[in-house]
Amino acid sequence: MRYIKKQLFTLFFLFSISIVGQNYNIAEDDFIEVCEGVFTDSNAASNGINYLNNENHSITICPDTAGTGQAIQLEFTTFSVLGNISSSGVPSDDFMIIYNGEDDSGTGTPYTGTGGSTVPGVIVAEINAVNPDGCLTITFESNGAVGFAGWEANISCFEPCQEISNPLISTTPALTDSQLTVDVDE
Repeated sequence: MRYIKKQLFTLFFLFSISIVGQNYNIAEDDFIEVCEGVFTDSNAASNGINYLNNENHSITICPDTAGTGQAIQLEFTTFSVLGNISSSGVPSDDFMIIYNGEDDSGTGTPYTGTGGSTVPGVIVAEINAVNPDGCLTITFESNGAVGFAGWEANISCFEPCQEISNPLISTTPALTDSQLTVDVDE
């Protein structure tokens, strides 16, 4: 009986390890292709240690199957950085900028957290001509003052809904006065 309990415990332990996603740290990774895992600050938000002063990092996250119509989704479960956004929209102190695409060449959206009260929430990549693979690029900068707890975000992939357009319907002869006559004998 003890042998069976031991085997069941081992099986349960191995199964529970396999369902935990990998952590991807902004300071250690610069490009990843993945559809599950956890994206964290440099000191892994959940461990209670603040990110460091004077950080400057960038990471690009793409689906692990490029060209299949999937896109990256980040769901921020915690987000605490010290930052502000000026009245002209320029971030200061500590801030994150998220770009739709494989680099930071476009216009990104700044997030400043605690000080600026902008928290990312759920961020999804938009597939378009500039970003055909559904990637997100995230940059993070901190000043020399003080670090905060940072962030943690669940990474997943999704397939966006197909865009459906309403084609123009024409008839012969053309409809008049918004009336339609139907001949049910044909």
